[in-house]
Amino acid sequence: MATSSLEVDVKKINENLKLLAESIQTLETKLDAIETNTRDEIKKMVWFKKRVGSVDVYVRVSIVSVSEINTVMQQFTCEFYLSMRWEEPNLCEMVNCKDEINWSDQWEPGIYFVDLVQIEKYERNETLCEPKKAGGIPEVMFYYHVRGTFKEVLDITHFPFDYQPLTLTMTTSWTWDFVNLQKDYERDDNIRTWNFTGKNEWQLESHVLTESIFTEKEPAASDNIFPIYRIKMHAFRKYAYYIYNVALIMDFISALAFTSYTVEASNPGERIQISLTLFLTSVALKYVVNSFVPQVPYPTLLDKFIICCMAFQFLVAVENGVAAVVHIFYPKSLLMFERISFGGLLLIFLLIHIVFCSFWFKYTSKSKHLSRQYEIEYRIEKERTKDMREYMKHGKKVSTSQFNEIDQDSDDAAVTKEISSKRLNRLKKRFGHMKMKRSSGKIITSSALQYRI
Repeated sequence: MATSSLEVDVKKINENLKLLAESIQTLETKLDAIETNTRDEIKKMVWFKKRVGSVDVYVRVSIVSVSEINTVMQQFTCEFYLSMRWEEPNLCEMVNCKDEINWSDQWEPGIYFVDLVQIEKYERNETLCEPKKAGGIPEVMFYYHVRGTFKEVLDITHFPFDYQPLTLTMTTSWTWDFVNLQKDYERDDNIRTWNFTGKNEWQLESHVLTESIFTEKEPAASDNIFPIYRIKMHAFRKYAYYIYNVALIMDFISALAFTSYTVEASNPGERIQISLTLFLTSVALKYVVNSFVPQVPYPTLLDKFIICCMAFQFLVAVENGVAAVVHIFYPKSLLMFERISFGGLLLIFLLIHIVFCSFWFKYTSKSKHLSRQYEIEYRIEKERTKDMREYMKHGKKVSTSQFNEIDQDSDDAAVTKEISSKRLNRLKKRFGHMKMKRSSGKIITSSALQYRI
C-alpha cells in the first residue's frame, strides 16, 4: 500500500512539473513578444534635436466653404486650407536635397483642433523653402487640407436676431515658451462666401479674424501654459422664417382670444372653452419652437415673446371666470367691468408687441453694428499686413508682437513714420465715412481694437 501511494504521489508531482514547465514557457513567449513590441516602438520614436529658444510658427488660413450650421446641435461644417511656416536651422544642409528629407523624423508643431467633433478629410504636405537671403535659415512649410465638423457654443439669447461667431480653435502639444503661434503677415487670410450652402437661413460675413492667446491656469489642471490660435468667422441669422411662421401665427392666436367677448357673460362655459382651446394651441406651437433651438438654461427672445402671449391668454381666461362671478353677484356692474377689462387686455396686447418690435429693431441694429466693426478690424488687419511687408522690405526682421511695440525714438523711426503716414492715408480713404478718434498716436474703432499709427 505504501509503494502504490508513493507511485501516485510521484505521478502527481510529474504532472505538476509539466504544468509548471508549460506555464514558464508560455510566460517566456509573452515576455519575448513584449520585448519585441517595445523595441519596435522605440525604433518608431523620434528624438528631435535640441532647439534654442522659442519657435515662431506663422499661420495662414483660407476658408473654402462653411455649411450645415446646426443650431440645435451647436455645430458647423467647415473646409479650409491651413499653412504653417517656421525657420528650421536643422535643415540648412538639406536645401539642395529636399527630396531626401524624411519628414517623419523632423520637428513639427503638433497642432490639433480642440473643438473638432468629426473629421471627414485630412491631408498634409510638407516642403522646405530656400532662405530668403544668402546665408539665411530655410523655412519649413506645412500645408493642411481639412474638412470636418466643429463644435460652437452658440449664444441664442437674442434668437432669432442673433449674430454668431464660428470659431476654429487650434493649439499645440508644445508649451507657450517653446512654440508661439502667430498670424502670417506675408499672406492674407480669406474666406469664400459664394459657395455657402446655408444662405436660406444665414448670411455669412466676408471677413476672417484671428487671435493668438494662451491657456489660463486652473486649480485642478496642469501648470503648463499652451498657445491657442483662434480663427473666427461670423454669420447673421436671417429671421424672416421665424417672424412669418412663429411670431405672426402667435399674434393671430393671441388676437383670437378677444373673440371670447362675443359670448355673453351668462354663458361662461363657452367663453372659457374658447380661451383654453387657444391656450392649448399656443402650447403646441411652443413645443414646435423648442425643436429650433438647443436645450439651454435661459429663455431666448422668441421664447419670451411666446410666454408673454400665453400669459395674455391666461389673463383672458381669468377675466372670463371673473366676469361670470360679476354677472351673478353684481349684474349692474357687468358692462363697466367688461369695458375696463377689454381695454386693459387690449393695452397689454399692444404693449407686448411694441416691446417685441423694439427688441427686434435693437438687436438687428446691434448685429449690423458688430458686422461693420468686425469688417473694419479685418480691413485694418489687411492694412497692417501691407505695413509688415513694407517694413520687411527695408531689411527689418520683426515678429508680430515686436511690430506693435516699435519705439518711435529708435533707429527705425524714419521707416515707421513713412509706413504710418501711408497707413493713415489708406485708412482715411477706406473708412473716411465712419467716425474715428485720434488719440495718443492711435486710431480707435472699438474698445477691443487699438491700432497704432
